[in-house]
Amino acid sequence: MAAVDVASRDVIGRLSADLVHIDRETQQTVAALARSWRATADGRHYTLELRRGLRFSDGQPFDADDVVFTFQCYLDERNASPQRDLLVVGGKPVVVRKLDAYRVAVDLDEPYAAAERLFDSLAILPRHLLARAEQE
Repeated sequence: MAAVDVASRDVIGRLSADLVHIDRETQQTVAALARSWRATADGRHYTLELRRGLRFSDGQPFDADDVVFTFQCYLDERNASPQRDLLVVGGKPVVVRKLDAYRVAVDLDEPYAAAERLFDSLAILPRHLLARAEQE
């Protein structure tokens, strides 16, 4: 979560997945952990529908709780994540809410033309492992 060098980011990218993926050759947005997403007309609110049936490498299921937890971790200043600044739009952190087990809402303080990049730039973390480690 705190790696900034190219080699570390490359390894992290191969071991994890993001919500959407930006194809670096075509610059097109491609589904990844989110199977679909939509924005409101004002560009401030996004709803992401997550893929069902996905599991982490230890067999535990992936769901909206992992997405909310991930954003909370990256935004927590105590973690000193270099990705935190990517999640601050208009001077305020994005707000991520669980709508149900497979849908999350992402709210921005103001419209942001590159908002889909927010969903491409974060490796989704396994809440079941890291929340437990946080408590220990």
